[in-house]
Amino acid sequence: MSDWWKGRAHDQCTHARINASNYPGTRQLCCECDQPTERCEDDSIFVGDTGPLCADCGHVLEQQIEDMRADDRREREAEAMALYYQNHPHG
Repeated sequence: MSDWWKGRAHDQCTHARINASNYPGTRQLCCECDQPTERCEDDSIFVGDTGPLCADCGHVLEQQIEDMRADDRREREAEAMALYYQNHPHG
């Protein structure tokens, strides 16, 4: 049996630090903000290949992707309209 704690009780901060350094696989951290995701491998949040993410960062990333898609749609629509008016001048 390991004696890393040497029979002493530790405060919560020290206990958390010891657990983080001795048992790093027991806590999943967000790849964006480095905070605990409060999830495990089975229910990790990924957006595309990016993850694991906490719920807040997952939401932000999904919104950024949706905003980029909306911008792309608007650009394609504007290009299509410009092409239409170029080929169908009003006189």
